Amino acid sequence: MLPLMCWACASDIEEMQDQQVITIDGTAFETEIVPFVEEGGNGAVTRANIDGNSFEEGDLIRLRVIAPYAPSSEYGESTWGSSYDDWRLFQWSANHANWGTVGNKLGFDIDNDFHASGAPSTIIMPQATPYVFTATTWTEEIHYVLTSTTGSGYESSKVVITFSNVFKADQRTDKNYKASNVLWAQQYMQTGSPHVRLSFEHKMAALQIDISQFASELDNTAEAPEVVLTLENMPDIDQQEVAIGNYYVAKMKSKREYGDYWRCNCSYENNGKVLGIVVPDETAKHLVQIPFTGGAVGQTGIYTAHQLNANTFTLIIPPYTVPNDVTPTLWLRQGEKRWSAPLSLPDHSKKPQQTDRAFESGVRYHVTMNKPQS
Repeated sequence: MLPLMCWACASDIEEMQDQQVITIDGTAFETEIVPFVEEGGNGAVTRANIDGNSFEEGDLIRLRVIAPYAPSSEYGESTWGSSYDDWRLFQWSANHANWGTVGNKLGFDIDNDFHASGAPSTIIMPQATPYVFTATTWTEEIHYVLTSTTGSGYESSKVVITFSNVFKADQRTDKNYKASNVLWAQQYMQTGSPHVRLSFEHKMAALQIDISQFASELDNTAEAPEVVLTLENMPDIDQQEVAIGNYYVAKMKSKREYGDYWRCNCSYENNGKVLGIVVPDETAKHLVQIPFTGGAVGQTGIYTAHQLNANTFTLIIPPYTVPNDVTPTLWLRQGEKRWSAPLSLPDHSKKPQQTDRAFESGVRYHVTMNKPQS
């Protein structure tokens, strides 16, 4: 059986940011982050850290391998993960400058036995077959209760545990802002190749909002009330799990209840795209995907932005097309003072393949909140 050796080549992507290395159980590969594409500005601020260009202490990623053309799970899938849904879990250590396995020191229940678990087993890539590596950031351990009824009419239940990225509408804290900024990477490799690049891409969109027109109206002294910027009339997805398409999960050998087969299954065209949110279906006994628009998700969500400095806020939002009958609106508040302005929507006149009113994945939009004319 072949030990897997993986790393990335920075020269292949000029704008790639800090590369960070997993070295564990004889396995080594580098992770790297593709920065946001800047739309309408040249901001210095781009998960990971608040700048969005490097992982930092305590960040969590999950890594899955799928052998889509192998006839059984013994070809490498099951050897890669000891978590319930066959994820291998890592946490970044800035002090040691590498990724370590997530073990019992963090208290996560990796193997679904209802107590903190040890680290997963050694990674191996044993057979002559192509492998697909998919990795994503995650922030929370989510418990789903699965109920069933036996032929005799007795009802039983069990708890299944997954590791997920959950959107936070209130992003005032570093923790919630970073949790909402989902990163995702995928590489398709032939067996035996020692080069596997995991280039993490931002899958959500972002806003960088300039409020400098209100500088004379705001009190920035230490005793003054907090300045709060909100964006209203947005998809109502607070505390919901964001789903990113993975075409290859259809080839998984392990299709767990509430697992990735249901969370990420998609067409080839939607591989790597944000599909919406996922929620449990108690009748079907699995997760179902719900798009951000189309009626299933309300458009009355209120998002609270993260303040970078006196004149600048940033906010992670889902990539979606704003419905024609919805007007996202910015509200700036300090104590009893408040102002509002409609959010400037994307103009894709120079991108004929894109629809106006559509926020794109991986793009940070620079917008100015305009002061109302007196």
